[in-house]
Amino acid sequence: MAKLETLPNPPMLSFDPATTHNNLGLAYFHIATQVPRLLGTAPESTPLKKALHHHLQAATRWQHQPELRQAAMQSVLQTLKAFYELFGTAGQNQALSSVPAHLLPELLPRL
Repeated sequence: MAKLETLPNPPMLSFDPATTHNNLGLAYFHIATQVPRLLGTAPESTPLKKALHHHLQAATRWQHQPELRQAAMQSVLQTLKAFYELFGTAGQNQALSSVPAHLLPELLPRL
């Protein structure tokens, strides 16, 4: 059998997990808010929950990059507002229960 060669310095990938989380959040948000309108079906909370989760992950990972963190936090706000629009106060309260407590003072005044 041929021996596999190992590279002394494997190439580095330019992969940012926070960007991936943010993009997943945007995709889930779109699924939650646009697809039911296109199909004429009732919205479901699961895609919005996933959107919120991924945007919170991005905001946490970007805590030392203020501009990127602000973009993620804006998406968190947009998602929380969508919970209210689609599922009322109860839905928004449920969503807020998954937000880390230290972020609530920053988010609540902007809702």
